[in-house]
Amino acid sequence: MYQCKADKTCAQVTGYAKIKTTKALSLAPDDWGTGTGYYEKDTTSEVYVKPAKTAVFDNNIHTDVTDGYYLIANDSGNNKVATTVACNDVQHGGGLTSSGELCLTNGKKVPFITDSSKAFYVIYVTADSGSNYTNELVKAYKDVFIKSAITTIADKVNVVNTDASTVVDLSASDNETVTAILPNIALFYCDDNGKICEQTYGYIKSSDSTYFKISINGSNGSETGSTCASSSTDIGNLESTGKICLTGAGAGSIAFKGSATEELYQLAGTLSSTNPFTGTNTAGADLIVEVAQYTIVRYKLSDGVHVLKIETTKQITDVAYKENATTVSAEDSGKLYAYHCKEGDCIRTYGYFKMGTGDGYYRLKSGVASTKVADGQTTCTGKAYGDLDTTGGNFCLGEDEGVPIVTDTSTTYTMIPNKQGNIFTAVAADSGHILLKSTKYALILDNFEVNNRNYVVSIGDDFYTFTSSTGTDPKFTLVDTVSGVVVTETIGTGFHFIVNGVEEVVDTTKIALFNCDSGVCTRTAGYITDDGTNYYSVTEDASASPASASDCTSTDGDVGKLKSDGNLCLALNIPVGMPEGTTKFYLIKNPQTGSAFATYSSNTIIVRATQTTFSYENVYKGKRRRINNFIIIFFFLIRHYFYNCISIYKLTDK
Repeated sequence: MYQCKADKTCAQVTGYAKIKTTKALSLAPDDWGTGTGYYEKDTTSEVYVKPAKTAVFDNNIHTDVTDGYYLIANDSGNNKVATTVACNDVQHGGGLTSSGELCLTNGKKVPFITDSSKAFYVIYVTADSGSNYTNELVKAYKDVFIKSAITTIADKVNVVNTDASTVVDLSASDNETVTAILPNIALFYCDDNGKICEQTYGYIKSSDSTYFKISINGSNGSETGSTCASSSTDIGNLESTGKICLTGAGAGSIAFKGSATEELYQLAGTLSSTNPFTGTNTAGADLIVEVAQYTIVRYKLSDGVHVLKIETTKQITDVAYKENATTVSAEDSGKLYAYHCKEGDCIRTYGYFKMGTGDGYYRLKSGVASTKVADGQTTCTGKAYGDLDTTGGNFCLGEDEGVPIVTDTSTTYTMIPNKQGNIFTAVAADSGHILLKSTKYALILDNFEVNNRNYVVSIGDDFYTFTSSTGTDPKFTLVDTVSGVVVTETIGTGFHFIVNGVEEVVDTTKIALFNCDSGVCTRTAGYITDDGTNYYSVTEDASASPASASDCTSTDGDVGKLKSDGNLCLALNIPVGMPEGTTKFYLIKNPQTGSAFATYSSNTIIVRATQTTFSYENVYKGKRRRINNFIIIFFFLIRHYFYNCISIYKLTDK
């Protein structure tokens, strides 16, 4: 594998490549005519296309064109199919997953690029990962990851020459040196704790105080300086004196630091159209920059909930509210702001926070300055909606109910009415529902998840379907038209995204199934498939795993399990597949240990079968419903022989 430059020089490189493979067929396969899994090579364009189901088989037919993932070495004799990693350990960084994604570090991975764009990644494993591991620079182009070793990667900002795979020391690099490599410079912010480096953007300064812009839009260049006079056009500019414009009000700017220290500052409002952090005239922006001796870059908070103290100078301090010793001075109590962050993006939010064990609770209310809670209650009993029980740590909902503020490492979600004047949204009138998220010592409005999606959410002991809206007044609305099997991904306790299928699920271990009837849902167990390739077993506690295969021929111990072809074993030698059309219902007697229905091993249960799921039908309990097309299977043991009698029944309300 070679990488070539514009000057037509090429260098041999190593890395991963995605290569499509085909296999020619000389005879018609048994399942020819299904229209799936086969491609025909067009004799004119030589492009592989899917043949019509009625197409006559000929030698131009090939099996499915598949993506193969290969490790390309310097010695072609060592090229091989890439060994895959699970990407659940920092030492998996730089490996390739079975689905063709590059593992950056534990749980973080990126797919092959499929267009003409490019990207850079730094694999930051560091010395403590062992002598067999090394930091790497990865250049991503269409269908390839090019890997090369890179040394001296360190915590925080790294200025990288992507052409030479080296870290640039700006303190020893003058204007001429930086200018020579400027097109190849990329900035990475590395976290030594999480062993992750993320590309970032901003301004850099050479050793002789020349300034350069490394922009998100890919246009690196020298920076001669801009104005800082307008809050609508200049925020994010760099002045000729080397100061970044924070407020667009002249004095509201800050220079590169004079020593090896770093400070955080807020950029909020309408950003300059030429700013390097977003690359556009972004209105309503709210982001953080880290100002250091030679760099000013965009800084991203870690995932989770943060309380920031923001001074009038825009300087930011991340308050460690989860620590027991944390206290806030009376002077600073009105300078607190809450942010909810996910995958590098942060949204301002509102709620209650406890500052350690002794400093009490702080109220961060929409539209007003933060305050320490001095008017709290000692109980929610008999208290109105909106009161805070400071003794038990509960947000009162009225009628003696409350939402607890978590004090351990768990995360909970609670749907509550969006009542007039509440601290989370401060709406002028009652309007739908809102979602609260509680993590250790924090109870906030979860406005991050509100993105016009549908959800299954618990309220008390019951589950309901909701849809969400976005904007300045995010809220959830109850949907009472959802019925049938609903597939979800669990986000946290009591909170689930509704998805259209497995292909939309990020973490397949968090698949959950629900039976819903007019928007009221009950969690259930069963099996689900994506496209008939992968099958997952889902339990009622909302955990999922790849389904183990049975043969359905050796013993009644296979009852309730799936065969490798996805057929459900109803009884000995009686497997059934997922129907292609109409939903069907089956009875299973005593599903066995190891099946998704093992909880009901002493019962006879009804299983609903759809095109992609088998699920325990539990919504009929206590209700009179009309259910058609049941296949009821009776087993009789007579003189050591089994007789399977199958009857079709139609059940109606009585």
